[in-house]
Amino acid sequence: MWLKKGRSIPGTGGICAWANARQRMGSLRKSFSSHLRAGLLALVFLALLLSGRAALAQNTYSCGDDGANLGQHCYANPGWEELPLSSQYSGSYVDIQQSGMKCKPSCDGHFSNEMWLTDGRTPACINNVEGLCWVEAGVEVQYGDKTVSYFWADSRPNQDADNTYSVHYLGPAAEDDPTHFVIMQDKRGGPNIYSVWIYNDSGSVAYEVESTPNNMSPNSVRIGTELSGTRGASGKAFFTHSTWFERALEKGVTTWIAHPQTDTGTPDDSLYPSPPLTMGWLVSPSYLPSQGGQLETTFCASATNCKPPPGINPPIHPFPPPIKER
Repeated sequence: MWLKKGRSIPGTGGICAWANARQRMGSLRKSFSSHLRAGLLALVFLALLLSGRAALAQNTYSCGDDGANLGQHCYANPGWEELPLSSQYSGSYVDIQQSGMKCKPSCDGHFSNEMWLTDGRTPACINNVEGLCWVEAGVEVQYGDKTVSYFWADSRPNQDADNTYSVHYLGPAAEDDPTHFVIMQDKRGGPNIYSVWIYNDSGSVAYEVESTPNNMSPNSVRIGTELSGTRGASGKAFFTHSTWFERALEKGVTTWIAHPQTDTGTPDDSLYPSPPLTMGWLVSPSYLPSQGGQLETTFCASATNCKPPPGINPPIHPFPPPIKER
């Protein structure tokens, strides 16, 4: 049946109104669903953003930079300064076993596990740019590096600002490989030499180097970890058999007068500008006085980045190193 213009089928007004209302409800549901989905997506994005910022904040730290004064770096390094003023530490020894040392692509500093033989009392060292002198040796990874390296460095007396600190990288260091480090005053070739030996369990000397001329008079031994930068580093290390030497090497003298550390030393509070590094004595030097203790230092972005090295109880260390006669 055809309808003339302006006419409608009787009884159909309510049906049309119901259909129009249903159509409007459908549009509202679609609009509500779209807004709900957008809101949920916004919440998910916000949660991810906040978690990312939280993770970034958790994995960042404030430990200076490599161009800054070394005192601005972060340290976990107990030390010993227990000899009379008239005496000095002629040398020091430690075993270092590192695990999981990394400097990710985002890393902007360095991360090292090492030993320091330090002079902070003689005028020539106090007047140095850094305020002290030292020889150090250990393992390090830094920005741009994919592997951990053995290294040694020194800051000698009476050096000017351009030469006060000198670092030398020696070669790749294997993970979980206990390595032995010795820094020793060595008078066999002259009065102002400190020799550094780095060697493995077999006793073969991997590296033997000299810090010279160096007339410092060490009054402190330190072992532990140094961190610089703001992000990207992680790792763990064990330090065992910490020992100091009473007498320098001299021609014709082959007897080592060695003394294992017998207490836990004193962490210098001024060397803890922030707490990303942690440390603890797994075996106190006082518990086994002949072994020098076992120290653990840790800095991990996450627990999975810091697996413990194998062998918590280290073997008796091969000592002394095979020193060649001169």
